[in-house]
Amino acid sequence: MLLRRDLSTADETLLYTGTGNAPMGFAVSPDGRHLAVGDWGGIFIIPTSGGKPRELVRLEPPGGRTSGLAWSRDGSSLYFSRRLKGSIWLHRVAVAGGAPESLNFEIGEELRFSPDGRRLAFTRSKGQKVAEIWVMENFLPAAKEPPPAPAQRVKK
Repeated sequence: MLLRRDLSTADETLLYTGTGNAPMGFAVSPDGRHLAVGDWGGIFIIPTSGGKPRELVRLEPPGGRTSGLAWSRDGSSLYFSRRLKGSIWLHRVAVAGGAPESLNFEIGEELRFSPDGRRLAFTRSKGQKVAEIWVMENFLPAAKEPPPAPAQRVKK
């Protein structure tokens, strides 16, 4: 269960009850208006103001578990880790909807983008007593430049 608490009034709003299991991970969108939540059944998008969760990805067994979620800098995509065949793989899905795509990269569990969106840090466990932190750079396609603004006439 996830609650939102207004710190000035102590009012609480129930955001997510889940599918009967505790959430495996969550991430707040860059604009703060949405929360991505992963659990054993899938990935859901929830308005932080409250409202009905929208299923973004259904994770059927096997591989019905995600533990890492990270929003793209512009909020248009969600990256997540998914356990398949004993390894954890990086995936991406458009927040507007569509099929998730595997980025064909073995990764760890927790995901965090740098503020500029150019580097991705993740954890990787080796057994129960050893963990590593990794950083990936230059793995995303270059951002497209916005088109130039149309010329404007100046009246004299």
